[in-house]
Amino acid sequence: MSLNVLTFKTLKAIKPMDIKITGKDFLPMIQGGGYNILSGRGGVGKSMLALTSMIDYLIANPEKNGLGIFTEDGKIEINNRMWTVCKNKYKMTSLEYDELLERCLFMTVETLEPLQLIDRSQGIAKLSAVVNQLIQIIISRQIGFVVFDPLKYFHQQEENSNSEMKEVMSAFSKIGIDTGAVILVLHHSAKGTSGARGASCIEDDSRLAYSLSQRMKKNNDGTVEVDEDFKGLVHLSVQKDNYRAFNTNTGKLFEDESKRLIRLFPRNPAAIEYTYEEVNTYASMPKI
Repeated sequence: MSLNVLTFKTLKAIKPMDIKITGKDFLPMIQGGGYNILSGRGGVGKSMLALTSMIDYLIANPEKNGLGIFTEDGKIEINNRMWTVCKNKYKMTSLEYDELLERCLFMTVETLEPLQLIDRSQGIAKLSAVVNQLIQIIISRQIGFVVFDPLKYFHQQEENSNSEMKEVMSAFSKIGIDTGAVILVLHHSAKGTSGARGASCIEDDSRLAYSLSQRMKKNNDGTVEVDEDFKGLVHLSVQKDNYRAFNTNTGKLFEDESKRLIRLFPRNPAAIEYTYEEVNTYASMPKI
């Protein structure tokens, strides 16, 4: 039986991973060297925050493009969210918005394709061909920010098993390392808790882990509901931050710094006024 030969090097001889911190004026993310994860209950605003982060990145990096794989949202919903952010937060004109859209590739519910990252066809788990196809697309299209929404679409593993989920999360890590892009994975949180649902490695193996939650209130009858006084606001928690990336934030993220509240939606509902019919240009994800 042959054994693998162990190789050790001096620190001076080891090439370091190219890891950067982006989003320093909004939501810090680790770029390269792995993946970031954002968890929360359904409907809390994960996709909205992810889109805002991608837009913020694209504005700061005009030579880069974005990729959003939103397997639970349609084209119209994504468009309305993006325009709401661009118009209200960044004061873009419709022309500037269309120019930004030209730099984005998407997969939506209208264009879904199988994207399983783990192949078990031979009885042995291994990274599927999709992983390398994604890496090639990200590199060739100069994509600097990728959103995977949600985690469960990209695997068929047992979510509570660390051994099985480590295989899945290693795929996201490889994509981040090989492309140098910001990899943001959206995931659901467990009921009544903060942080990612399922195996601990989902957050543990990430470079940076956030969670979102709504502000709730308890009624006199004991029931719990969303506090209308905090409508449009969500609370952000930092679950893991080994690189202390979050400390680079300059304070532009929170509307209420002491409570860590982010305003994801404008106070005036009428601000969401851009409709699908008004958009003339779209990009779609190429076949893989």
